Amino acid sequence: MPPRAAPSRLALLARRGALAALAALSGALFASCPASRSSLAEADGPRALLRYAEERGANHPAVRAADRFATLLERGSGGALLVRVSPGGRFGSEESLVEQLRFGGIDMARVRLKSLALLSPAAKELAAAGLPAGRPARSLAELEAGRRLEEELESSMLLPLAWYDGGSECRILPRGRGGSGFDGLRIGVDSSQASVSFVVGEGGMPIPLALRDFRRALDTGLVDGFYVPLLSAWSERLMESMEVAILPESRSVEVLVASRSTFMRLLPVDREAIRATAAESESFQDPYYDEALSSARTAAGAGG
Repeated sequence: MPPRAAPSRLALLARRGALAALAALSGALFASCPASRSSLAEADGPRALLRYAEERGANHPAVRAADRFATLLERGSGGALLVRVSPGGRFGSEESLVEQLRFGGIDMARVRLKSLALLSPAAKELAAAGLPAGRPARSLAELEAGRRLEEELESSMLLPLAWYDGGSECRILPRGRGGSGFDGLRIGVDSSQASVSFVVGEGGMPIPLALRDFRRALDTGLVDGFYVPLLSAWSERLMESMEVAILPESRSVEVLVASRSTFMRLLPVDREAIRATAAESESFQDPYYDEALSSARTAAGAGG
């Protein structure tokens, strides 16, 4: 068998170029994966870039609080952890966010307890019980059901980090109908079973919608009104033709949830920084809500 000819210099260079291109492509793909944002390597600069998704718009107090969370976490971690907040439902509805968290498509999201009810009986129990006025949402974590919630979410690759009071649910209806309930009306709601059941119980026809679609649904005649927390649907334009009935006995409880797979790939010091900032966020969001609620109640003429 004749000896194989040695490759030419041009062939060697081409081969090296191909290998370099392959390495660069692999590195780019790795950097785009959620797992890569949790690199364990000790190096200068950020160790992780975490994606934080929000269904609500950029001016909502929950999103303003998320922006502050990102700033404080970057500062507290010495620049090792960066958070990219994506508001406005860019990653879909809350139910979609929960699924993406489970499989690592995003890293963090703030969702209502009732959006977790299909994964956790404890979440359904706590959401149905609601939050009595004046009671901090985080106190629910101390209940037996709150401890069960964390255990049940663990099996779904989710990690609850902080609890929030999302405010009272509201009836938002055409002027003149605010005190008459939902009887015979098409009502826009989130897709949770709890919200759908409430509207059915009041004689309405629930129309599940993503928050970003509420205004359009009203403009096109798909719905007659809404059942949501006031700040999730409020706008000055909306209040020109609608009136609000605040239901103080029906309060929305919200949870900051992380992807467990992302969280466990972080360094212990980074996990601790996230937990500490999440705990702090339970209090610093309150002024944002108070300011927004005051403006909304004044514009809506609702004192409840």
